[in-house]
Amino acid sequence: MENNKEYYFITNKFLAMTMSYLLQEKYYQFEHKDYADRKVYSFKDTAKFREVLTLVQNIKNENKDTLQS
Repeated sequence: MENNKEYYFITNKFLAMTMSYLLQEKYYQFEHKDYADRKVYSFKDTAKFREVLTLVQNIKNENKDTLQS
């Protein structure tokens, strides 16, 4: 993941789909020169986006041990 001013780039498709669903917003998919081996998914970097991203990351971290079993 990478923050780039007005937009926030995500390189994980599953995270992009999760964020899109929770925010009820579409993401933009494109190729990026720094990530030639994968797609980049872009969202407007808003306070709402950051709040949902934090919640998703916290849930993922809380369940990390469960997912690895």
